[in-house]
Amino acid sequence: MNMLFFIVLIIGHQLLICNALTFNESVYFETSRSGGGYNSGSRIWNHVDCVYNYMICIHDYRPTEYCLLSLEGCSHTKIHFGKGGSGIEISVVESGENSTLPESSFVSNGTASSSGSSSSSGFTQNQTTIVSSSSAYTFNERPLNITSCESISIENSQDGVYEIDFEGNKKLVYCFWRGNQTYTIVQRRGQFSSPYNYFDKNWKDYRNGFGEPDKEHWLGLDYMTSLMRRPQDLTILLFDENIKKVRIKLLNAVISGRNSSFSLKYDAVIAFDELKNRSITLPKSTPISGLKFSTRDKNSYPDQKNCANLFTGGWWFDPFKDCGLSNLNGLNYKGKYGNVTSNGIFWDSFRGKYYSLLISRMFVSKPRRVAKLAINLYSESTLRRFIGQVVFEQTHGLLIMNGKVVSLTSGKHGAAIVETSSLGDACQGLGKHFNPSGKNHGSPSAEDRHEGDLGNIIVYDEKEVIEFTFVSDKLSIESISPHHLILGRTFVIYEGEDDLGLGLSSNSKVDGNVGKPV
Repeated sequence: MNMLFFIVLIIGHQLLICNALTFNESVYFETSRSGGGYNSGSRIWNHVDCVYNYMICIHDYRPTEYCLLSLEGCSHTKIHFGKGGSGIEISVVESGENSTLPESSFVSNGTASSSGSSSSSGFTQNQTTIVSSSSAYTFNERPLNITSCESISIENSQDGVYEIDFEGNKKLVYCFWRGNQTYTIVQRRGQFSSPYNYFDKNWKDYRNGFGEPDKEHWLGLDYMTSLMRRPQDLTILLFDENIKKVRIKLLNAVISGRNSSFSLKYDAVIAFDELKNRSITLPKSTPISGLKFSTRDKNSYPDQKNCANLFTGGWWFDPFKDCGLSNLNGLNYKGKYGNVTSNGIFWDSFRGKYYSLLISRMFVSKPRRVAKLAINLYSESTLRRFIGQVVFEQTHGLLIMNGKVVSLTSGKHGAAIVETSSLGDACQGLGKHFNPSGKNHGSPSAEDRHEGDLGNIIVYDEKEVIEFTFVSDKLSIESISPHHLILGRTFVIYEGEDDLGLGLSSNSKVDGNVGKPV
């Protein structure tokens, strides 16, 4: 909520009231020599003659309420930021170069006194003037030197545009907060006034960014690399024309620099149906990990076809698989289109390649706390031969299982968490699928399913190491989680394919006709 304050200066015996300023909870000033600086895009001027590149501190970002500033050429200038009944009270105290000010000069009602002369123009002579008599401006509060949205206090934050210092390069960025999480928007598509081909840009534009941060825009690969040099969660929010919404999260995502053509890598993908508020499976959309970024004038795979010429826009295209199954920077057709080439805003497993989505947003956040453990996989024979490993990660209320396995025959193999952990007698003592809710066997995305049902592992070449990922919103490796704890139970891979409860035999609703364990 915006609150209105007056900054009152009593200089000598003359009362000067600067024009009203509209503040969002707190105040931020950036000052410069001879004529004043600017406040991160909000255009509130400080006419300060004796201050050079000095930022006045804010009570929210310092342990004390009083800030004693040793300013160049103007000693003993103090600013008091205190909390009043209706919000923040601001006391400004000014002094000459040779004056001293006791702390008792501060008063609680937002006024303070000092000696000195004043001019009729409303500025003090030979002294620091804190605020000009310019018109009122609204601006978001900012700490000293914002290097990310994360550096802004959550308690006093307000969704909106902030100027972020990316390693010396300043950029306007849209920050927002939900709960205790901070998000930075790096891409936004929607129904604004931009032309339908607005994102059909060149390599330089995609590196530097384009658009307005509160409308359609692309932050810029250079800035995204700065944000995602270390693992971050990259969330993708998609809407169709019926406002059906899907949220896809790429976990521990990293973008490499220019030398690697800004390749994108991540550990796992989870997807949520926002209307049903549960995780879903979008299997075909996941293989963009490891791909390089390309544009019309910069094909990062020079020996392959230029997918950006076909799909338009810049994206992590896959030239080895028909240019891939997604492009959120394509042409804004607003719904179904009949082109031979799928060059709209699309995410194949959500409405298909020939449906241009109404809205897309991509935003970055820090990974949440993760609980992690790993188990080894052994063959069911008495030799107990090691054949792989599964790593379990608990994050975002989900259990993610990333595994690698060898020696599986070609085809599909069912996988499940089972109730007991008896591994003797070639695993013949294993119990039924973990099923504390007493439901039928089903697919991982079905409402009616065992909690332990995971689906199938697909093996194309039995000579290769097979990697797989399962995601569950019902299982947990943490005792504090509201989901079902699986510690002490067994992860099992079976000989046969899991029919996901769709078969005709009675066993289909029991174990999916998976056969014996591998």
